[in-house]
Amino acid sequence: MAEAKNIHQRIISIREKVRYVQKDVTVTSGGSYKAVSHDAVVAAVRKAMDEEGVVLKVEYDKERSEVDIDQWKEGDRSRLRVFMRCIFVATFINADSPEDVIILDVPAHAIDFGGMAPGKAMSYAKKYALLHLFLLETGEEEESRAAEVDEVKLEMALAQIAGNLKADKPLEALAVIDQGDLTIGEKIKLNGWLNSHQKKALRDARQEQVLAKLQEKQDAK
Repeated sequence: MAEAKNIHQRIISIREKVRYVQKDVTVTSGGSYKAVSHDAVVAAVRKAMDEEGVVLKVEYDKERSEVDIDQWKEGDRSRLRVFMRCIFVATFINADSPEDVIILDVPAHAIDFGGMAPGKAMSYAKKYALLHLFLLETGEEEESRAAEVDEVKLEMALAQIAGNLKADKPLEALAVIDQGDLTIGEKIKLNGWLNSHQKKALRDARQEQVLAKLQEKQDAK
């Protein structure tokens, strides 16, 4: 029977399973930019955490936190603004050995004109604890912009299609391989290679046509 993983080994396994989270929301305050939401990060890592038996507990540290509450009147209406600057303690727990843990202090802040500030601050802290511990890359593409290119796998794909290339339509060779296992970076390189091959094949074909016409003229003399 294999020895049970400790919490550090489980974290490494989760990092291997989940490397990237796509930015899914547009933030318009202070300009306009793409960001990743709490829900997107949780959705990305939940399955891997369950498989590896890692539980996350997030607790509010009252002693190291500050809460500013402003109340005022606007006509007959009472208004409320809550601003929180706080520290949350994120504990990643080995489900098989609950005493085996990794603990992170996560600063968070939130502002709300109602009662949502505590929930916003906790979601912020949980999101960044997950991003930080699992070293998750974020971006706007469906896959990592820095998708690694496995040169060996790419060479095997090229070798597989090399014998299926047609001089005038080499892109048809893509149909003979399964691109589902290739990353975006590998697909770009593969398609670039095929496009280059197609251009060269067309140049060679034109050159052969020109030489053939010259030969015909020579023979006619």
